[in-house]
Parts: sequence; C-alpha cells; structure tokens
Amino acid sequence: MVVDDEPDILFTVGQMLELSGYEVIRAIDGKDCLNKLCKMTPDLVLLDIMMPEMNRWDMATKIKENPAGVIHL
Repeated sequence: MVVDDEPDILFTVGQMLELSGYEVIRAIDGKDCLNKLCKMTPDLVLLDIMMPEMNRWDMATKIKENPAGVIHL
C-alpha cells in the first residue's frame, strides 16, 4: 500500500512498484488508508512523511493499534 496526499507521487510510486510486479493499493490520506486496512492486510505500507490531518507517526500508531496487527515493527 502506498499512502500519499500528492497525486503525482502516489501515481509515480505506484507505477514503479506495479512495473516491478507488485500489486499496489493506493490511499490518498490517513483516513483512506485506515479504511482500506479494515478490509485488507498488505505486506507493506509506504507512508508519506507529512500528510494533512494525520502524519506518518500518527498513522503508524493507529496501524499498530489495529487488533489484526497490520504492521509488525
């Protein structure tokens, strides 16, 4: 999963990963990411450093709080 609020970056990183053979889920912000994580468990979540409303540290904390254990640090 790639999470970024900049559409060009989201597209470019997603395309690079897809061209390398990966299935990519895109999220435009923290809320979108959390909503998608309720439905799936990706192998990796790439988070933008600075996003509106929820930065990567807040996102990582929310993901770790997920009872399904989406992130293993």
